[in-house]
Amino acid sequence: MIAVKPVFVKKEWGSETWLFSPIKPYITELKSRKKKIVSVKKLPVLLKYIDAKNRNSVQVHPDDILAKKLYNDLNGKNEVWIILDSGSYGYIYLGFIKRYSHKKISEKLKNGKIKEILKKVYIKEGDVVYIPAGTIHCLMEGMKVIEVQQPSDRTFRFYDWDRVYKGRKRELHIDYALRAIKFNKTARVYGNIFKQFDFVFPDFKINISRIHNRIRIKIKKLVLILSMNKQLFNTYYENKTDISTRIKK
Repeated sequence: MIAVKPVFVKKEWGSETWLFSPIKPYITELKSRKKKIVSVKKLPVLLKYIDAKNRNSVQVHPDDILAKKLYNDLNGKNEVWIILDSGSYGYIYLGFIKRYSHKKISEKLKNGKIKEILKKVYIKEGDVVYIPAGTIHCLMEGMKVIEVQQPSDRTFRFYDWDRVYKGRKRELHIDYALRAIKFNKTARVYGNIFKQFDFVFPDFKINISRIHNRIRIKIKKLVLILSMNKQLFNTYYENKTDISTRIKK
């Protein structure tokens, strides 16, 4: 049997649990019964559980080209959110209301009015949201999501709501964030896992099925079984070896 210990990471805004990762700093270790290490580097997907006690920063991720140019990374970060809890507000910020110049965006940031030009998108439990690299976005208070993404943890913060954590504000990356923005990418709510079974994205396909009162989510060689009420997660490798983790509310 192969098992993995998920990694819990406390954040300024809440926490994230790395359920499966082929990248540093939390590379998943899969060990067989013979204690042999099974490589996960060939499975190009990063899987997290996000618990946003407070709103996230207004942020953007680089695409493959910019990630390669800035860091010599193999890829950027397209991602998908599967909404488990729509939180206190029931909406996210996803993209801009329209196309703006870098100058206009910078002015809004300087005046603390960036949210005036952000698109507010209402979501509900079970929604699947595609966020291509280059799309500005923000999770709001109380939201819980499964995050499926390219294996990258590069994030450029535009704005962090003037939040002070441990006596200081977090670093912003406005110059890089402006370079990362793409207005020609389409971010949207693709559907809902209670109504749709297959979601095809540029970097991965997500297959949904239901087993009694649980949801089965298959992504490449990973199978995630979740009970949305109890927030019990069981992840399996494609060869049916077991990887299990329980996340408390």
